[in-house]
Amino acid sequence: MVSVPNAARVVATVGTFGSLGVMAFYLLAIQQLPLGIERAVEPHCPASGGPGIGLGAYRQYTGVHGVDAYICMVINGFATILNPPLRDAMAPFILSVPTGWLIPVLEITSLFPNRRALVIVVPLIFGICAQVIGGGVCVPLFFAYSQVERMRRRTTGLPLSAPNEPITRGVILGIMLGATVNTIILVARPTFTTITLWQLLPVYLALLQLSVIPFYSAEPGPPPYASPRRSSLLLSLLLFTAAIPTLSHLAFVKSVLTSPAPLQALSDALIPYPYLYEYASVEEFMEFASFNEAKRFLQWDALLIYASTWLGGVWSWGFSSVKTFVRAVGISLVAGILLGPGALMAYPYLIQMQVDEAERQAWVEKGVEKKNQ
Repeated sequence: MVSVPNAARVVATVGTFGSLGVMAFYLLAIQQLPLGIERAVEPHCPASGGPGIGLGAYRQYTGVHGVDAYICMVINGFATILNPPLRDAMAPFILSVPTGWLIPVLEITSLFPNRRALVIVVPLIFGICAQVIGGGVCVPLFFAYSQVERMRRRTTGLPLSAPNEPITRGVILGIMLGATVNTIILVARPTFTTITLWQLLPVYLALLQLSVIPFYSAEPGPPPYASPRRSSLLLSLLLFTAAIPTLSHLAFVKSVLTSPAPLQALSDALIPYPYLYEYASVEEFMEFASFNEAKRFLQWDALLIYASTWLGGVWSWGFSSVKTFVRAVGISLVAGILLGPGALMAYPYLIQMQVDEAERQAWVEKGVEKKNQ
């Protein structure tokens, strides 16, 4: 059990995730808006008249040229390490979009297991803010709150409640259907209508969840601190999330291993670009958009969303065991390079799920022992 969190732990949590949010605000609001740079999807679609201002314009913004040059190197290096160029990664792109919604929503179901309204209203408000301001700003702030809430609850001696099973299934199905179908349509036919539907995605997902969850409401929810089925449910989701990108990433690993000069091939793939890529045509954008993790969707936004989500997976139990924290960080990074970004994201949450479930079981067993005494 994690010890009582002191002020330093709270400050470290809020400071770390808050810094990611501030960086996202700097990149998206301070620079994007004055330069007139739009989101990555909209300006490169035919309905908007072709390619807009490329993000390479940052290099001409002399006031912060040095800062941008450094940040571009870091972001592109991280992006190419997580997901080297692959021509056949359309499925990972489409399936990765719902996971960005699912993990925060499932975190809400753990913090508030029997509050069905919250798993619909909170993501709706959160999603609208993310579409207007940017997910890179909103996601770190959400995880700052959730991690502090986790620490606060553990100070009471109680583990996190197991989420309501029917609500969890409804949330997963609603988001997977809504985000996946919408993303397929957007990628296959980027028109003004499909772009507008994509921008309304939070409302669309909320309506789907409202329609799907009642199908499961007849089933009784699990006891508050015992859920033998929850592990299999979330385990299946996380393994699915990890497996799909891995299928395409293994092709890259195979190409490196079968190359006459494997080390040279690997180093070439991991060399960061000197600046964010400017797409010359709609067709070129759609081709690149299918396989590059950070540049394929919201170019600056995506990296901070995924970094915050990954960090949220390891942060909640990092203070309790430095050894476990370092081990999980190291293994997840290695898994990300070898197996792709799906494994990188899923591994910390698999560990977090096991830790949460172990704490619940220990609490239940402790209560049984006290009752028998």
